[in-house]
Amino acid sequence: MNALLMSLLLLSATPQVEEITFTVSSVKRSDLPDDFPFQILDVGFAVLKLQMENRSSEAWTFRPEEVEVLEVGGKKLDRAVPTDIAPKLMKFYRGGQRGIYGEGYSGGRPTTQEWEQVPTVEPGRSPGTVSAGVGGSLRAVLEHYQIQEVNLAPGETAEGFLYLKSKKSGGKLSGSSLRLQNQVSIEVP
Repeated sequence: MNALLMSLLLLSATPQVEEITFTVSSVKRSDLPDDFPFQILDVGFAVLKLQMENRSSEAWTFRPEEVEVLEVGGKKLDRAVPTDIAPKLMKFYRGGQRGIYGEGYSGGRPTTQEWEQVPTVEPGRSPGTVSAGVGGSLRAVLEHYQIQEVNLAPGETAEGFLYLKSKKSGGKLSGSSLRLQNQVSIEVP
């Protein structure tokens, strides 16, 4: 996985300087967790993985709504939330298909035993139907991995996915920039 590690100096309200370390990468299908619905990359969304560490002596709050992502040409990419994404993924979970386990499975196709041991989203019973719980299960998985607002104490770390409305993903977002709190800019490798 390509990643950019950059120490950022953020000015706080006091004259002290806070040091926050960020790693930002554009996620490819092979980088996704096994239980994550990889089809997100096929229906007009991109995923950025953010990792951060507070190396300062004071607490710092990360707010996802203060993050902007700009493509190479300067076009702002809109953020997406799980409630935007889950309905678009529903077409992949119609009757007769397996659930969400193994979606990003990078070690080859799981064995039948591995497939049956892990809980899955149960698809509809007949072709063309979708079980009522599928949308909620998909949304729950997306919310689990989504980066949330977090207050980082000194020495703490946090990570999560930032979802974007974009047909570009993986290396196609290389050169884009992520702006945080209108103070700093990080280039996506």
